[in-house]
Amino acid sequence: MLALVKETTPIIGKNKPTSRADMNNLIKFAIERPVAVMAVIILTVMFGIVSSQVIPIQMSPDIEKPILQVRMNWSGASPEDVDREIVSRLETELSGLNGVEDVASRSDTGRARVKQFLKMKICLQKQDGLHLIKWK
Repeated sequence: MLALVKETTPIIGKNKPTSRADMNNLIKFAIERPVAVMAVIILTVMFGIVSSQVIPIQMSPDIEKPILQVRMNWSGASPEDVDREIVSRLETELSGLNGVEDVASRSDTGRARVKQFLKMKICLQKQDGLHLIKWK
């Protein structure tokens, strides 16, 4: 005769459902040891208060936006020439790149500076920014 045997394997590493007996044991423990339960509650509240005092929380943290800055020298040129010949063209090219939030410039006698403010999601290395300018 064939006998059907049902094999049972223990559940290891899996969450088994909590039974009513387990909950009753927890309630019984809390009733029998109220001082221990109150101590755990007080310690939890104290740790929460201490951590809220120690951990710094800022509503507006100090974050520096990524900036790409280009400086140019042109000996003997007036600020108007530098602005017309170099800066305006460079501003047009830089503002057309992806991830640009703003472009600002300053022209002086024989030199100029153009700053490109990038969006926070853009993460450029120095070489990447130069690559974008060269190949645009």
